[in-house]
Amino acid sequence: MAALKYSKGAKLLIASIVISIVVLISAIWNVASAYSGLMTYKCGGWTAVIEQREEGPLVASFLPEVGTWIEIPVNDRGGDDMNLYFMSIETQKLAVMGVNAKNQIFLQTFRNHQAYKLNKLEHSLLCKRTHG
Repeated sequence: MAALKYSKGAKLLIASIVISIVVLISAIWNVASAYSGLMTYKCGGWTAVIEQREEGPLVASFLPEVGTWIEIPVNDRGGDDMNLYFMSIETQKLAVMGVNAKNQIFLQTFRNHQAYKLNKLEHSLLCKRTHG
């Protein structure tokens, strides 16, 4: 089988096309990876959107509440506590998302950490995952 012979210009053109395709595929993969962790829930009249990024904590929005909510670590949780805990950067409110004993997803909000410790709920809503 005879080897194909290309001019120097043709070789450069082919190499640049291959590199462009690799860069494009990589960019598409990075965008898809960045948004693959987006989960949306309908919670009563609210919308909960939770985003998992490659690094760092979960980030959420709980509309109609304002602002960005960041996942906070909980050091004193029991072995069966699989809830997610969030704090609003703007208002210092707390939100808890999890699954109750009836296997239903819930969202609870609290005015602040003290209200959470006293179990004084602002809102307690049942949720259904919509997409993402």
